Amino acid sequence: MHDSVEENFRVEGRPAWTPLAPSTLRKRRQSGSNAKILQRTGRLAASITPDSGRDYAVVGINVVYAPIQHFGGTIQRAAFSPESVVILAIAHVRRRPDYWKRRR
Repeated sequence: MHDSVEENFRVEGRPAWTPLAPSTLRKRRQSGSNAKILQRTGRLAASITPDSGRDYAVVGINVVYAPIQHFGGTIQRAAFSPESVVILAIAHVRRRPDYWKRRR
């Protein structure tokens, strides 16, 4: 089973995984990456974890984003903006008033 999952990563799925979006391909070309689908960093494929016993065999992946990659869906997250970074920084400093003193 473990070899089969590794083979899926090598050949980009059996049946073939959905191709990358043109925008993703463009970003990868601009960054000099030619990584295969689901293999930009290698973390997902490297986390394949096999387990077996007398009457069972399973292969799992222990990264938090694996289910969305496997089952699909929509990722819900707040929009990122420079204003949100400032708000987070202010909240952090207020929570730890000695923060700047320790940085000097």
